[in-house]
Amino acid sequence: MADSLHMHASGRTLPMLKTLHSADGTKISAETFGDGRYTFVLAHGFTGSRERPAVRANAEWFSQAGRVVLFDQRGHGKSSGKCSFGLNEPMDIDAVVGWARELSDKPVITVGFSMGSAVAIRHAALTQNRGAGTAVDHAIPVQHAPDATMVVGATSQWYYKGTDVMAKLHTLSSSPLGRLLIRWRRGVTLDLHAWAPEGSPREQLPIDPAEAASLMRNPFLIVHGELDNYFPVAHAELLLASAQRGGNIRSELWVEAGMGHAERATSEPLVTRMIAWADGQLG
Repeated sequence: MADSLHMHASGRTLPMLKTLHSADGTKISAETFGDGRYTFVLAHGFTGSRERPAVRANAEWFSQAGRVVLFDQRGHGKSSGKCSFGLNEPMDIDAVVGWARELSDKPVITVGFSMGSAVAIRHAALTQNRGAGTAVDHAIPVQHAPDATMVVGATSQWYYKGTDVMAKLHTLSSSPLGRLLIRWRRGVTLDLHAWAPEGSPREQLPIDPAEAASLMRNPFLIVHGELDNYFPVAHAELLLASAQRGGNIRSELWVEAGMGHAERATSEPLVTRMIAWADGQLG
């Protein structure tokens, strides 16, 4: 599909729309706007899309320092395919980072929220360490490494059910009726057949986010809400410990007092501080 670029009456450039293709042929609906010293690629959470108000608010805040690229992960919004809870989604963000490289030669920073955090972490790890991970990871062809990665409200492990909201999500997604309800209420089309059953041998599962964090070499910022009701702060602490154990001295954790989960709990002042962190790392 050809790029679509329009000019608002105020003189501001409206988003450029693009249909990209992941390595497995999934159509990924993406858009970009803004300009500046960075290109931010935003990966939304499980119930998100590029049209969600919280996602767009974050995009506007990040655009104060650069171009923003938004996209619908597979099974969400206007993209095709089915959501695989982070298994195949690294191919989606890889296609978007590749487009970001075509748009500008500025540093590309991937920003993940909740499920998008797991996707961004694993994508960064696999692009920087070809051949790492299990056979499942080897089947995910990615090639466009980011210059830095920032995550908000990330999990450190797959199949986590330790909070009420995650236990409910697993229960809903494990039944046909529950999946239908998720599609009707949240607009998310699920593909559970992509995953090996819980408890399967390690080689049948992708590396979890914590293990992936130990493979990352680019600057890595972990932001987590003290009041996150999806994933306790311990998940963020494990990600940091893993990254540092892997030798990444440019990894850092911020635990934000009074903050909840991911996109909806992120504020403009927090985004401004995240941009300042990027300046310190990539300046």
